[in-house]
Amino acid sequence: MSVDLDWLEATARQFEPRVRRWATPGQMAQALDHRTVQTGALDLIDQALVGLVNTPDGRLIISMPPQEGKSQRGSRRFPLWALEANPDLRIAITSYEAGVARRWGRAIRDDIALHTEELGLSVREDLSAQHEWQLDGHEGGVYTAGVGGALTGRPVDLAVIDDPIKDREQADSPVHRERVEQVRDELYGRPGWKSLKEGAGAIYGSDAIGGV
Repeated sequence: MSVDLDWLEATARQFEPRVRRWATPGQMAQALDHRTVQTGALDLIDQALVGLVNTPDGRLIISMPPQEGKSQRGSRRFPLWALEANPDLRIAITSYEAGVARRWGRAIRDDIALHTEELGLSVREDLSAQHEWQLDGHEGGVYTAGVGGALTGRPVDLAVIDDPIKDREQADSPVHRERVEQVRDELYGRPGWKSLKEGAGAIYGSDAIGGV
């Protein structure tokens, strides 16, 4: 009986772990977009993000003033960088309102469409909405929701919570604080998942976003 070794080798390669092409999200961002400016603050963020993916059940909070590039790096480049290395990663992105979270889902999806060859990724044609899409041939993808949106029952390997509190009014609102706590309670305790929380919530003196 003859055995097609080329076919066996090709099949075996499908189960080999992917080699990460870029060491950090910042390196990937600069490779995909020459307009990317890498600052000292973003170097620190990259270092922390790399540490997060290498830490079992990792948690990371990034809190700094607006316009430092934390959302672009944490909510756009970081999830894409993580998916490039592990296309089966199931990512949830949430923010103070659904439209903000959906914007990041759309941006990552469009980045994949624009750089399919460089990333080695593509999005399923039948599951490609801005708020929910999946990679072709893989389990991974992105689901987005606003604070208070439906996350119950959804498997999540990486959660990105981007600005769960918009402003002082929301920080002082018991209703909104309860919604943020519900997101925390829904995600907290899930084994094997990682969490990135970014924003300037501490500026408003809110303790509702702590502990994730």
